[in-house]
Amino acid sequence: MRGGFSRSLSNSLTAVTAYPLDRIGDAAVNDQVGRLPVVIFTRDNSRAVGAFSRVVEGQRLTFAYRNDDQSYIDEQNGSIWDYADRATSGPLAGTQLERLNNRRAFWFSIVIAFPEVNLYLP
Repeated sequence: MRGGFSRSLSNSLTAVTAYPLDRIGDAAVNDQVGRLPVVIFTRDNSRAVGAFSRVVEGQRLTFAYRNDDQSYIDEQNGSIWDYADRATSGPLAGTQLERLNNRRAFWFSIVIAFPEVNLYLP
């Protein structure tokens, strides 16, 4: 993580988690920030990042990244999701994930700003 960027995600400032993008790559990172189940979608070698709630219609979803078409799939329903947080096919087609506040910064600046930060290590 030396000098690398991380993405921080805060849940109403009750919990903060930093995600070291240089270690994640293209992925769907399923995690929990405070009591909120979240997913981090990364693409283009972590240059594109989005953070979303993974609760849809009361159901907690688990996502995986598909290298073949650069999409995401939820393991519970088999719906295909694009990077912009929308289900494009499957039982949840047309559904949109709730986007969460996050920011991109050097990992050490997040640690300075939020001393109680959790650091996600894959």
